[in-house]
Amino acid sequence: MLAVCGDSFTSIDSRFESGIQWPYLLGQKLNTPTICFGRGGADSLYIHSQVKYAIEHFSPEYMLVWCTSPDRFMFPIDSSKELGDLTANKVKSHFGFYNKQGVFTNFEKNFVYDDYEELYGSDHVSSFSERNDVSDKFKQAFDMHLTHLYAGGINQYIKKMSVEHIYFLCDSLKIKTVIIDTYQTNPTNYKYNLPQSNFVKIISLDFDIGSGSDMSNHISLENHQSLADYLYTFYK
Repeated sequence: MLAVCGDSFTSIDSRFESGIQWPYLLGQKLNTPTICFGRGGADSLYIHSQVKYAIEHFSPEYMLVWCTSPDRFMFPIDSSKELGDLTANKVKSHFGFYNKQGVFTNFEKNFVYDDYEELYGSDHVSSFSERNDVSDKFKQAFDMHLTHLYAGGINQYIKKMSVEHIYFLCDSLKIKTVIIDTYQTNPTNYKYNLPQSNFVKIISLDFDIGSGSDMSNHISLENHQSLADYLYTFYK
């Protein structure tokens, strides 16, 4: 089995057949079934929890992880109740209207994620509050937290640690894994300093995802097969 984890680039667009989208085309190339956990807007902790969920429930032979921006963050919807551990089946997804849902069992809405720019790009407190099922009071408190306590380097560190743990976890379990991180090429961002692995590769994606009207989660439909072919080369 191929498990695909990440943000909107890895989600399945319900407007089109699953079989013509790159995660399933890649599974066909690898001659194995595909299960896709990707969700639009996913932050680094959610992607990490997707990987853990995939391993614990499906024992995949192959893994594809598409990393996200470090500017996304996770928080509880209602911190007054017992939330339990942060697992992928306890996270509400609200980004990506056309994302296919329904992968997780025993689903609970305990946590949600958002984007720093979405939070501060909003003209009204209520838009953030309604989208995330939180009160205006919570949103205002979160404003204060981010304004006075937030530092971009913290989320960048969380992302780096999440990716490195995925790297070591998949390597130790001998899961053939490709991790895509387009953000590591930015000179102001971190670089990974990891030992050589026979099972895990981190790439920055040297591929044109295309443009036009027929876009399936940021990728032109006509380029899905080419993307699957390109990614397949890293599993050989």
